[in-house]
Amino acid sequence: MRVKRILIVDDEPGIRESLAEFLEDHDIPSTLAESAEQGLEILAGQPHDLAIVDMRLPGMDGSAMIDHACRLYPGMSFIIHTGSMDYDLPPELLECGLTEADIFRKPILDLSIFLAAVRKRLD
Repeated sequence: MRVKRILIVDDEPGIRESLAEFLEDHDIPSTLAESAEQGLEILAGQPHDLAIVDMRLPGMDGSAMIDHACRLYPGMSFIIHTGSMDYDLPPELLECGLTEADIFRKPILDLSIFLAAVRKRLD
């Protein structure tokens, strides 16, 4: 059975690393990127099954990264991780198939719901 791959894209090292540690504690390994550009480079070298992407990133923002990645890797799933309480999905991400269920706001208050969402997208 192939190991599922998760990419975490967040410019805040503490958030990026704590998400990775949480997932690792549940036997879900991840690859880390600090920018959308770095995330796309990683995806070009090794496809992933799921990307957890912050929306506010230096350079290319998370929405643009997801829009780009969903066209290049149509089977890939995405979770939006944002600090914005009033974030709405832009039309291009709706076209990629994302819904409100794909949005998690920082800080994640119920990690069991987040973990269930990750596992669902990996199945």
